[in-house]
Amino acid sequence: MAKNLGSAGPTYEVTAPADVSSGEVVAVGLIVGIALDDAARGEPVVLQTEGSVSLSKTANNIAVGLGARVYGTTSSNQVNTTAASRNFVGYALNASPGGSAAEVKVLLARPGA
Repeated sequence: MAKNLGSAGPTYEVTAPADVSSGEVVAVGLIVGIALDDAARGEPVVLQTEGSVSLSKTANNIAVGLGARVYGTTSSNQVNTTAASRNFVGYALNASPGGSAAEVKVLLARPGA
């Protein structure tokens, strides 16, 4: 079970688009969630799509403000505030200043939000 979950939310079973590990950001079309268990590509995986989760930033020098929209990639399992080539994950529940390695607590956005 993913160890970076904060609060629980609805879960959905989808087909893993790639090999995934528990706690990773997974995107299937516009559905973005956190994998609750490991799964191989093509196998079923359960995603939590609402609630909160802690994720690391893509770089320590990136500042993330409270309430900011955060975006992530499934390849790095990290978030930042730049939408380019990334999936919308949710909203920052804490501020993480530039120069800080602090994780960002993220309120997951409902699918298609």
